[in-house]
Amino acid sequence: MKGRTLIKDNRFRYLLCFVIALFFLNSALAQMAQPRKHSVNVYVNQQDNEVYWPMDMPIWVRLATSPEENASSFLLKDVTHSKTIDKEKYMQEGIKLEVTGRQFIRWYNYVTKDTVMLRFYADGNPPVSELSLLDAPNFKSDNKVFFGKELSAEIHSEDRYSGVKTIFYSINGNTFTPYDQAIHLKNEKTYHLRYYAVDHVGYAESPKSREFTVDISAPTTSLEKTNNYKNNILSSATKLKLSSKDAVSGVEGIYYKLNDQQSFQTYNRNGVTIDQLKDGKHQLYYYAVDRVNNKEDNHSYAFYLDKIGPQVEYAIEGDLFTPKNGAEFVSPRSKIALSATDNQVGVKQIEFKMGDNAFSLYNKPFAGKPKVNRFDVFYRAYDLLNNSSNTEKVTLRMDREPPNTAYRFNGPHYQHGEVAWLKSSTQILLEAEDDASGVQEIKYQTDQGTKLTYNEPIQIKEEGRHMFNYWSLDNVNNKEALKTNLFIIDDASPKIKATFSVVPFDSVMRDGKQVYKYRKFTSFFLVAVDNSSGIDGIWYSKNGAEEKAFGQALFFKEAGDYKINVRTKDHLGNEAKRKFRFIISDE
Repeated sequence: MKGRTLIKDNRFRYLLCFVIALFFLNSALAQMAQPRKHSVNVYVNQQDNEVYWPMDMPIWVRLATSPEENASSFLLKDVTHSKTIDKEKYMQEGIKLEVTGRQFIRWYNYVTKDTVMLRFYADGNPPVSELSLLDAPNFKSDNKVFFGKELSAEIHSEDRYSGVKTIFYSINGNTFTPYDQAIHLKNEKTYHLRYYAVDHVGYAESPKSREFTVDISAPTTSLEKTNNYKNNILSSATKLKLSSKDAVSGVEGIYYKLNDQQSFQTYNRNGVTIDQLKDGKHQLYYYAVDRVNNKEDNHSYAFYLDKIGPQVEYAIEGDLFTPKNGAEFVSPRSKIALSATDNQVGVKQIEFKMGDNAFSLYNKPFAGKPKVNRFDVFYRAYDLLNNSSNTEKVTLRMDREPPNTAYRFNGPHYQHGEVAWLKSSTQILLEAEDDASGVQEIKYQTDQGTKLTYNEPIQIKEEGRHMFNYWSLDNVNNKEALKTNLFIIDDASPKIKATFSVVPFDSVMRDGKQVYKYRKFTSFFLVAVDNSSGIDGIWYSKNGAEEKAFGQALFFKEAGDYKINVRTKDHLGNEAKRKFRFIISDE
């Protein structure tokens, strides 16, 4: 009984938590401004005198005695030969539009065969709006977006038919306001921006929203000294460590320079080493930047370095790639150069070793071990009095293999072996992988054209066959072997052909067109032809019935008036349609 009581208590707690959460959610929604009310109406564009009619509004047809606004007009009430609407329904409900776009009221002169088409437009779709956040650095983390100073918001809307009438926006739950120019967001806070547009016939899109935070304050950086120092007198082993805090978007990087260096360099977690500096007075300059480019004012720290022995440094000659984190990448072509300086008596010699080997005398730049993926280089120097520098180490990674590039398609395509059929709208996407230094760039070439750097999806517009070449280069200049594929651009629709097993014996006029007559037991044959990607199928519909796949000739045993709608498509979705009308007679 205690166990059952506990289960009931837990269920009650869960239900109570759900009710409380629902209450707060409803309260938040109630405080948020609602979109304005918009009524649908007929819109006439005065510039080109085009009429735009809302899809939700039925129409009735009147005849006017002249084009004047005050001319007498008479409602047409008689409805004949209609399967979908009778007179009573027409008078009560009018004619309901079915699709958007151009609409026509057609008058046909049976005697002269003249036709008058009266055009108007049906508009049933609201505008589509897009928000652009401009003029400020940005950063995204854990589904949160941050922007820096000078942020402006621009709303762009498009409507296919009657056009955009007004754009509205709301900030942080305030009343929706008409938008007429860019919105400048200068305060540091979180913004909830909602927006929508309404067209000239009164259709409004559902409000869209974006949430983001504006960060205009800079980080603050502090300095800490470690290893063998007293007050502001430092040794070669001393390290200067920098740490920075930012309350909003977070710290992007800390930058520093020593003395009169021309440019600042990126600080890493190992701290600033000063063993390469000469004896004497020195100055460290540093600052931090947050993830939306807010920079704090420069700090400076003055110190005196007291050291014994030479300074020794390394450099990479040839291929080199330095990632933000981790060891540098080199290629088998790269060489490691060592150098040392001493501000008192001069350098006697430099020594180095790789891995666990013994130290050797350094004479000239040397290559790393090409069969080892990751290796350490240790080096040190002695002055003429045999004062030794600290033993330094650099970790390098050897990259011997080029990247591997592959392609994929976005859009209609059909592939057989090494040959692919595409439409001119199909996008070719190139992707490369490199398991070491990473991909530097992807290159491609269409036919004998210019070799280009891949930056965005590729489209080949010209119909026909194309040789497509592609390859990649990694960050230490290892080049992939050329890859080639044949791509065929096919935008042409198939052709539909039809034949009868016999010739017609007579014809009649139907709806102003000649319709042929065939005797019973006539067969009707269909065939589709495509000169590129091939036919995917043929489908037909007889007298408005459900569409079926065509497999064999249609055999007509019953007399009647037949309407055959035929559709076919190729493997890329290029489609063709034809309509056939004929009479099967038992005469």
